Amino acid sequence: MFLILLSLFLGMILGFFLKSKKLRKVVDKGYYISVLALLFLMGIGIGQNKEIFSNIGKIGLLSFSLAVISIAGSIIFVKLIDKTILKIETKRATK
Repeated sequence: MFLILLSLFLGMILGFFLKSKKLRKVVDKGYYISVLALLFLMGIGIGQNKEIFSNIGKIGLLSFSLAVISIAGSIIFVKLIDKTILKIETKRATK
């Protein structure tokens, strides 16, 4: 854990002092390659796990349902806030 945090803070310090566009492009490409490698390795892990692989349809449906419920809840919450708290704030601002 110490090595992870040390790497993060050293990178932050280095990034603060080295602000070149070329370095930024290299870092962005590194992010992209790292994410692809991580997804590839996760795919290998999922493919090797028979239990996960056999239930991939159920997992996908559950993930989709969770995403839809989260989005619907967010929309409902924003509408509720818009109709209650923001109306109170606008009335105060107009007085």
